Amino acid sequence: MRGLKTGQGGDIGIHGSISLTQSLLAAGLVDEVRLLVAPCVVGSGRRLFDQDVAHSLELVASTGSPSGSLLVHYNVVTGD
Repeated sequence: MRGLKTGQGGDIGIHGSISLTQSLLAAGLVDEVRLLVAPCVVGSGRRLFDQDVAHSLELVASTGSPSGSLLVHYNVVTGD
């Protein structure tokens, strides 16, 4: 994946794979995160972000929908 990221071409998007996204975040290969937050609260389920790993995020944009969903766009802040 590192080779794809540093090579030529456009953006690489991951949709719907929590385990792949977690692996890429842990490897420092994620530049930005776009999340769709639905107006529904559940007491259990899989977590995108592990409890023992901190990620610094910088808000780029947020947009609300008429149904109450929120689309948030963050840059991942690295220690580079």
